[in-house]
Amino acid sequence: MTSTNIINGFWLAWLISWTVAMIWSDRTDKRDAVGAELFFRVFFYVGLILLFAFPVRTEHAQMQLWHFEYVTNSVLVAAVAAGLLFTWWARIHLGRLWSDRVVKKVGHWVVDTGPYKLVRHGVTVSTPLDRWGCFLFFPRTERAAAWAGFSDD
Repeated sequence: MTSTNIINGFWLAWLISWTVAMIWSDRTDKRDAVGAELFFRVFFYVGLILLFAFPVRTEHAQMQLWHFEYVTNSVLVAAVAAGLLFTWWARIHLGRLWSDRVVKKVGHWVVDTGPYKLVRHGVTVSTPLDRWGCFLFFPRTERAAAWAGFSDD
């Protein structure tokens, strides 16, 4: 199994589990306007398509901006895994208060334990680690555009 397959597998597992986990979220009390929500969704899904719809093929390897050796690739795979795991730890710790957008949940309270004792925004603080790890591993221009669209910050 290659490092590319491992990273893609991490992201696919994260995306599926993250989507399924939306089920166990409490009812929303207040949310953004429809326009803001639509704007976010368009950028998110365009970024997602740019990220995964154009896999690197060997005949296009010259399009890649640089190539790393095995040890550096392993470090980048570990950075992606660490970022996604920290995100999941924060998500699980929020429990039913979690939402994929900025909303106020019924029965909301300020969470200041677990990962939120370390950082204020536990779900998004790992974003630079997992996304920059991916970009450094897949240094192509459409991937850079994908990270801009896929960002939820």
